[in-house]
Amino acid sequence: MITRKVELRVFRGAATGFSTVQHSGVLLYWPHGFGDFVFLSTIVPLLEPTNRYFITRFGDDNSAVFDGCDFVTPLYLGFDSAVCGHGKKFNVEHFGLEGIQNATTSELSLPLALAEACKKHQIDCIVHLPFWETYGRDSFPFHTKGRKNLRLLVSPQALTDVDLSKPLLSALNFTAPAFVQQWVENRLRTFTGWMSQKLCLITRNGYTSVGKNWGHLWRGDLPAGKQREGEECRDFMRLLHQHDPGWIFVVMEDRIFKGDDTVTDRQWRSFSYAELFTGANGGPLPFALVLKALLAVSDLTIGVPSGPTHLAMAKPGLPTIGIWTEHFPSWYDEPKNEAIHLLSRNVWAEPLATRPGSFSNLESLNYRMRKLEARIISGEDVFCAFEDLMGR
Repeated sequence: MITRKVELRVFRGAATGFSTVQHSGVLLYWPHGFGDFVFLSTIVPLLEPTNRYFITRFGDDNSAVFDGCDFVTPLYLGFDSAVCGHGKKFNVEHFGLEGIQNATTSELSLPLALAEACKKHQIDCIVHLPFWETYGRDSFPFHTKGRKNLRLLVSPQALTDVDLSKPLLSALNFTAPAFVQQWVENRLRTFTGWMSQKLCLITRNGYTSVGKNWGHLWRGDLPAGKQREGEECRDFMRLLHQHDPGWIFVVMEDRIFKGDDTVTDRQWRSFSYAELFTGANGGPLPFALVLKALLAVSDLTIGVPSGPTHLAMAKPGLPTIGIWTEHFPSWYDEPKNEAIHLLSRNVWAEPLATRPGSFSNLESLNYRMRKLEARIISGEDVFCAFEDLMGR
């Protein structure tokens, strides 16, 4: 990889002083997960308006979620995050930021494309922040993973001008570029037969904890013959097909799984995202752009707390069902009317539910939660939520 030295003011760590920066070109270096980019999208409209903001990471599949955003411009590096290890593969891990003291001007080795972008856009400072999990330990109005960063990124005066008792709206542009939308729709037609049928996007697996996977834990709670991993999801697909056989499912898997590790099944017209849209080293297009195009034609999304579900939750008007077996909804997403969250007894009956950031209704924040009696979230539970969302 070709690099070039660039001198930038560096703001990093938990007490950066960044919120005082004005009239600057600002590069947000955000080496975090896909969902974290979505959470950031609710904060960027509140940033100092005299600055111009750009965002990057080693992995365009995440940065691309800000494509078309009015507040932040993504700077693409041409990498897939799964294969470059935050730049370690190229001996420029985190651009060398981790060894730099906060609020200093330093010379960084940047990939040539990024160095040229800094020159073109007159970027003179870079912000590198941690992104902590709250796990419910932070009180309203800083209860979510995204809101926790408001006090680091936004000036105190700006915070007094916003009503934090209401849901924060995402600044993302949910429209994919036209060629991407056409490419995704044609892939669906060619490989699934999708035309005018209804499309359901299912995210059964998470990437930070297997404990939140739908249908992974507590197999012994189920009767004999129903203890296959993921059987709850398969039951939901069967029920939805009995209701309307025209539904098609895309399951958000990042690789080809087999056996009990997948819920793809041609009988139920259920297809893996990996088989439809990716290759051996990631997809030919940034993941965020493909996902935007998929959500544009989806009639329903179901998922555990992970990137695709967080983006679906941020999109107004898209019916979304949350599957919660290990975390609490109010720790992550802003609420919306078109969502219902199903909580396993493992979540609501444990001490997790008594933490300061764990709530269903507070001020104008209304998370539509259903506390289930079982640890298992069954296919029947999800189908009932579907009927309520769709007005039966």
